[in-house]
Amino acid sequence: MCYSRCGKVKEAEDTFRETALAGVKPTTALYNSLLHAYIATKDVLMAERVFAGIRRAGLVPDVGNYTSMIFVYQKCSDFPKCWDTFKRADLANCVDSYLVSYMVRICSYVFSLSDNNKK
Repeated sequence: MCYSRCGKVKEAEDTFRETALAGVKPTTALYNSLLHAYIATKDVLMAERVFAGIRRAGLVPDVGNYTSMIFVYQKCSDFPKCWDTFKRADLANCVDSYLVSYMVRICSYVFSLSDNNKK
């Protein structure tokens, strides 16, 4: 997660791959750690690829995964995709809409703090 929060995308990707090569089955939490790297760099395309990889791995996205996707869209000012992802999460019955909204607000606060510390 530290690589992700620090914007060290290559290191985050390498660690994710090393985990799989070591025979560790990825979890939604591990995928979420990688999603955070793409939130930090505002790389929507890669975040979408990672999110799709969750299902390909036979997992069901959880509240953290949906919140991360909403947050990456928010950081890139793609509010229609934010709303669409929020609705998909709600339809999947995997999240409580109030929980997601609070998680996005908390993440926004945390990332704004880390952005301010970089200046």
